[in-house]
Amino acid sequence: MPLSDVSDAVYAWLEPNASQIPNLGTLYQAIPKVANESDLFNAETYAGVGIGATIYMFFVDQKERRIALGGPPPPYGGGGHKFVSYTLALLVVFKSDLQTTEAGQLAYNSFGDALTARIRQDRTAGTDAAIYGGNATATIFQWGEGDGIHGGDDIQTQHFVPKTLAGGVTLFQSLYHINVVEDLQT
Repeated sequence: MPLSDVSDAVYAWLEPNASQIPNLGTLYQAIPKVANESDLFNAETYAGVGIGATIYMFFVDQKERRIALGGPPPPYGGGGHKFVSYTLALLVVFKSDLQTTEAGQLAYNSFGDALTARIRQDRTAGTDAAIYGGNATATIFQWGEGDGIHGGDDIQTQHFVPKTLAGGVTLFQSLYHINVVEDLQT
């Protein structure tokens, strides 16, 4: 399947209305065009909101591995499977204008826990047709579960030093790396 199908499936699973992750305001499937990288972290983006998060999605790598289930690939045999493994990055920018940075940190921590719980909630990101019926696409074999064969990291998160901006607004930032695997029958 195309990478865009994988991106669409993850987007549908994490989209704020579907995921109900507290304080998730906006999810983008790509980094938007900006004149300056610092505009991604501009507090004006969150005008009028006490706390809230924006997530930017992008893929940082892709690997493929043949799994010889069912014999050699056609035309020599009955087919098999190919695992396509992606590393999905989620850049999280969480804005807080709560009274203290400690309160903002706690809200940011709770947001991260809710995001991770949503990833763990379904290893197929809502694409398993046996569970979700006719609307499911079977796009994602698993995500947040290592690379599907030899284990590996499920979810890796980097937290960066919070920044305090003018007016007492604090920006918390993190970068999630999540393994997403397709199982292509070939």
